[in-house]
Amino acid sequence: MDKDSASWRLDFRRRFAAIQSDVLSRENPLSDKNKYAELIIAAVCAGDQNLASELMSKRSPKGGPYTPLAAAHCEPLEKWCMRHDTSYQTIFPSEKVEIEPTSTYTYRYVYETEPSSFVSLQDASWIPGWDFVIGSDGVVLSDSGYMPLDMAHGRRSHCYLPGPELVSFYCPESEIIVEEEALFLSEPNQGHFGHWMVDFLPRLKGRDIARGPLKVVVPNSLSKREIESLNFFGVAISDLIPCSDKFRYRFRKLNIYRPGRYAPPNPLHVAYVRQNISRHRPQPSRGNRIYASRTSVNTRMIKNVKEFNQVLFEEGFIEVDMADLTIAEQQSLLSDAEIIVGAFGTNLFSIYFAPPNCTIIELTDQPQNDPTIPHTSSFLGIKHQFLICESTGSSLGQPAKHAFKKDKDVHVDCSELRRRLREISQVNLRTT
Repeated sequence: MDKDSASWRLDFRRRFAAIQSDVLSRENPLSDKNKYAELIIAAVCAGDQNLASELMSKRSPKGGPYTPLAAAHCEPLEKWCMRHDTSYQTIFPSEKVEIEPTSTYTYRYVYETEPSSFVSLQDASWIPGWDFVIGSDGVVLSDSGYMPLDMAHGRRSHCYLPGPELVSFYCPESEIIVEEEALFLSEPNQGHFGHWMVDFLPRLKGRDIARGPLKVVVPNSLSKREIESLNFFGVAISDLIPCSDKFRYRFRKLNIYRPGRYAPPNPLHVAYVRQNISRHRPQPSRGNRIYASRTSVNTRMIKNVKEFNQVLFEEGFIEVDMADLTIAEQQSLLSDAEIIVGAFGTNLFSIYFAPPNCTIIELTDQPQNDPTIPHTSSFLGIKHQFLICESTGSSLGQPAKHAFKKDKDVHVDCSELRRRLREISQVNLRTT
């Protein structure tokens, strides 16, 4: 355990009754998420697993199991490595990116990429279903996951307490020792394939940095499509170390390549994924027009769908939900796409398979909500357009995937869509 573990655990144990009385006497105990997290951590420290798991289940009703729970200190990788005299390599430093508009219907973007880093950790641990690595001393490495610790995500619940930098999380009692050197890959929440492409596949660059055919650490719940995608990066099934979420795993050496946040994207990682996964042709083929629907998740749907579908029919589109296609099928369908139309979302990462000079029309009521598609389009040589739509209210979502606040169904200006499509046709006719 970390050197201060005994002191803060003792402090929380002593204050447990007072924290419990304070939080549970409130009309809505969940109203202050930090005080609520403090109570969960105090309950764990006091050995009251029943209360801790009950509280965690109310905080994250879809994130079980909730027992046993552990509590630990957390800190960033670089700080942890400094304390342990462990090499921390900055592979790609932060860089300024300036993106000029790729059409008159999008924007200019200027931002700084996050640095990308690589570390090799002795005796590091991982709990499948939770995208964070635990150091040899029990400290959770707070930036090893694809999202910040203060966001609730993953199949396993956790609660983070800023300030003292503590986190409580599901921790199986049984540990499996893996006498291998491996690369940490993991998997996104609910097998989200968009995040798999932009957050997780770039982690495979760690194999190149380590200069060896490392085994790759994944949960045993990978989908067929995720496994298929790994093949294009030179990772065979025999290269995987599949891990069950019924255990925690400790590795002789665990390598971590941290590519940085996916949004806004790093052009180096966009190029890396594109190079491996795409089979695009040099240019689009006129008439290959695709509407990327979202029926599988039932969010950001088109409300004036009859009128919208009529435009698609007249303009020669086919409708496809990318969630229904294998990687090979997407490669074949999109390799020479002329135009892709779709609502804002990771379904539009299908552009990775499309050729340069393809045009993507992104349907959205809030263009500022998209921190990735315009940028990625520019890096891929694809022309991006926003078509601003009128929001018609929140999406329903699916029982297995709830809708988020930004999930709004929309009414599409079909006259403007038709005008844009014919404008693109005229431009493409002149350039072929």
